[in-house]
Amino acid sequence: MFRSTPLRFELFQYNAECRFMDIDSDVVDITLVINGNGEVPDQLRPVIRQINIHSDFIFVFIPNFIPNSVTSILIFDDDGSAFDPYDHRIHFDQVLPDSVTYLRFPILKDVSWRTNNYTLPKNLIPLTRNIKELDLGTMALDGKVEDFPPCLTNLTLSQQYSPSKAITKLKDLMYLQRLSINFNRLYKIDSAFFPKTLESLTMTIYQEIYNGLLPPNLVELKLINPEPIEMGSFPASLTKLKLFKFNQPLVPGFLPPQLKSLSLELNSQILPNNLQVLKTGDSFDQQLDVNVLPSSLTSLIFGPLFSFPIKRGVLPESITDLNLGSSFNHEIGVGVLPSKLLRLDLGYDYNQPIKANTLPPKLSVLFISPFYNQPLEPNVLPPSIKQLALGQLFDYPLEQGSLPPSLTYLVLPLNYNQPIKPNVIPNTVTHLGFSHSSNPAPDLHIIPTGVKTLIFSNINYNSPIEKGFIPSTVTKISINFSYTQSLIPPNTLPNSIKTLTFYRKPKERLLPSVLPSSLTRLNLYYSDNNDTSQLITPESLPITLKSLCVTPPFLSKNLFKFPIIIK
Repeated sequence: MFRSTPLRFELFQYNAECRFMDIDSDVVDITLVINGNGEVPDQLRPVIRQINIHSDFIFVFIPNFIPNSVTSILIFDDDGSAFDPYDHRIHFDQVLPDSVTYLRFPILKDVSWRTNNYTLPKNLIPLTRNIKELDLGTMALDGKVEDFPPCLTNLTLSQQYSPSKAITKLKDLMYLQRLSINFNRLYKIDSAFFPKTLESLTMTIYQEIYNGLLPPNLVELKLINPEPIEMGSFPASLTKLKLFKFNQPLVPGFLPPQLKSLSLELNSQILPNNLQVLKTGDSFDQQLDVNVLPSSLTSLIFGPLFSFPIKRGVLPESITDLNLGSSFNHEIGVGVLPSKLLRLDLGYDYNQPIKANTLPPKLSVLFISPFYNQPLEPNVLPPSIKQLALGQLFDYPLEQGSLPPSLTYLVLPLNYNQPIKPNVIPNTVTHLGFSHSSNPAPDLHIIPTGVKTLIFSNINYNSPIEKGFIPSTVTKISINFSYTQSLIPPNTLPNSIKTLTFYRKPKERLLPSVLPSSLTRLNLYYSDNNDTSQLITPESLPITLKSLCVTPPFLSKNLFKFPIIIK
C-alpha cells in the first residue's frame, strides 16, 4: 500500500509480543511507551524520538537500550501499589546519549515514604551533559547532588526542599528560563538565589516577599505563599500572575503595570486598568459591586464557589468571554450580560429559565449547565449563536425556532428522549451529535443536508442505516450503536467520508464494500477479547487509508502492513 505522507505514531504497552510489527519507511517519529520486558526491533531504533518507561523496567532499557535518535526520556510510576523500594532504585551505569535533551523522573502519588528510595548520582553533569529540560519529580536532593547540568533551560523540582549544595547553585545556571520549585517552611531565600535569566517561575514558599527578591526579568509567576508581599516586589516585566493563599488587600501600584492576566482570590475593588483576563480563586464567593471590574476586562472566569446574583452594571461591556463557575444559579435579568459577549458558559448548577432579551445579540457560543432542564421557547436564543451545548438533563421538546437559524454545532444530550420534528434542526448545522440513553432513537431523515461531522453515541438503534440517510456532505462520522443486527449494509456510507470511528464492535465483519473508498482514517475504539481477525482484514481496507487507530485486541494478529496507532 502506497502513502506519500510521513507518519508519526505511538506504541503503547510495548513488550515482546509486539515483535510482529512491520514498520514502514514512511515513519519518521515514534514515542515508545515501555511497560514490559522484550527486545526492540532494529527497524524501530532510528525513528524513536521519545521513550516513556515504567520505573519497574528501568534496568532492562536504560542501561542497554537508548538509541541515539532519542531526545526525550520519561520515567513514570503509575500508582506504586506493587513497588519494591529495595529492588527498583533508579540509577544509571552509563552516560545518556548526546541526543537526549529532556529527562523526567517519577512523580510518585500518595506514597511519601518512597521518595527517598530513588537515588541520584552525586554529580549529574556527566550523566546529563546535554540535558536542557529536567523534571526530578519528587526526588529529594538530600545533600548528595552537588550540581545541575549547566545547559538547563527548564527545571522542575516537586519535592519540598531545604538547603542543599545543588539548590544553592541555581543562580549559576546561565540559561535557565523556567523553574518550578517548592520550599519547606524552614527554608528562606535571598535576592541572589535566582538566575537573572529566569522568565517563568512556579514557587511554593513561606516567607515575606520583598522588593528585589524575585528575578528582574520574570514574565510569568505562579506563587503559593501565605506570607505578606511588599509593595513593588513584582518585576515590572510581569504579564501573567497567579496568586494562591493570597490574603492581603490590593492597593494602587501593588500590581505591575504590564500585567495582562491575573488569577487570585479577589478581595479588593482595585484591579489594574489594563487587566484583560481575570479568574477568581477557588474560595471566592462575595458580592461584586459596580465599578469593581476594570473596563479593559475581556475574559472573566468565576471559581467553583461563586454563588451571588449579578446586578446590572457589574460586568464591564468589554467582556467577550464569561464563565459563571460551578455554583451560580440565579436568574439573569435583562441588561446584566455585556452586549459584546461572544462566549457564555452558564456553569455547572445553573437551572433558571432563559428568558427573551437576556442573552446579548452577538453571542456566538453557549454552554448550558448539565443540570439545566427548562424549556427553550422559540426565538429566545439569539440568532447569532453558532455553537450550542445542551445540558445532559435537558429533555423538553424542541419546536421550530427553538434553535438559532445560524447554528453550526449542536450536540443533543444523553437524556434527551423527545422526538425531533422536521425542520427543527437548522440546515446550517455542520456538526451534529445524537446521544440517547433509551428509546426512541432518532429519525435519521431529520439530519440536515449540510452536516459534515456526525456522531451517534449510546443509541439503541435497531434498524439498518439505509442508503441516503447519511448526507453526502458528511466527512467524519462516529458510531456507538447498541444494536442487535447489522446496521451498515454495503454501499450505504457516502464516499465523502474521510474519518470513520467505531466505539462498539460491529456484529458482522466489515466487508470491503462497507468502508467508503474515500476513507483516510479508521478508528476502532472498542475492547473485545474475541478473535478480531474475523472482523477486519487488509482486503477490506480501502487503498486511500492513511491512518488506522485500534485498541489492544489488534496486537495479537499481524493483519496490517503499515503502522498502527495503538490506544
